[in-house]
Amino acid sequence: MNNNTLTLLIPNNGRDFFEGCLNGQNFRIKTGEPVEVPISIANIVLESQRAAAVGKEAVAAYCQAGGKKLM
Repeated sequence: MNNNTLTLLIPNNGRDFFEGCLNGQNFRIKTGEPVEVPISIANIVLESQRAAAVGKEAVAAYCQAGGKKLM
């Protein structure tokens, strides 16, 4: 690992790869094993995981409220 990369371990969660695009360049990262990626790609992966967690919490709250509108 150098100063411009990070090692990530992306959970498999039923998917073999995490795919995305940065500045017109597509990328594919193997899940379930440590992978060294550029920091810019790591930031995309981490933000995606954060957004998924926020969405999961929102859906859980909605379901717990019996599908009623939450204020």
